[in-house]
Amino acid sequence: MSAHTFGPWVAEHDPSHFDTLSTVVAGANRKSKGIERQMIVQVGGWANWREQEANTRLIAAAPDLLAACKALIDAEGETEDGMARGMLFGCAVEMARAAIAKAEGRA
Repeated sequence: MSAHTFGPWVAEHDPSHFDTLSTVVAGANRKSKGIERQMIVQVGGWANWREQEANTRLIAAAPDLLAACKALIDAEGETEDGMARGMLFGCAVEMARAAIAKAEGRA
């Protein structure tokens, strides 16, 4: 299995394409061939602009959503100590809430 481009990913507008309202790019911590960020996908097509924006936010939140899901799984079986498990679970839930807010455009 090949690895995906590391996050965080951010959604940006692409003014150079008339039919593409948004572009998802990797965060500034990603450097490739001297370029600070790497494009993941351009979102456009037949959807109206609000749907394109929602799709862009959802794609940009994908690494955060994946990390939150992994944290929830880890919190489930990581430790036998109830308090530590509760803390891990609480952190994972906060990660999930932040990822959902990003996907929904509230962050």
